[in-house]
Amino acid sequence: MAKRKLFAINGYEKNLTAGSRDVALVYATFTDEKIGICSKTIKPYFDCKNHKEFNNHFLDFLKDWNSEDQLIFYFSGHGSVKKEQFYLLFGDKDDQSKYPFRNLINE
Repeated sequence: MAKRKLFAINGYEKNLTAGSRDVALVYATFTDEKIGICSKTIKPYFDCKNHKEFNNHFLDFLKDWNSEDQLIFYFSGHGSVKKEQFYLLFGDKDDQSKYPFRNLINE
């Protein structure tokens, strides 16, 4: 049976708190039985510090994936574009870790 699954995460930046708040609000909305009907068993991820940590969380999330499931992906954080490729950014600006958006699509 197909399920609606939410993957909500924010990139860590020590001076910003809105990302965690936004993830919590999106999670509350999409796991509401009357609105989003996503499973509450998959918890949001807060303050992801680098692309390796993100990839580990995402691959763990996909472990029980069914091709009929619906993915709702929410990322609160910064991004960048380089050579027409979009990247999610993790970490502080001095120590940024990039995750290619195309990897997300491929997974």
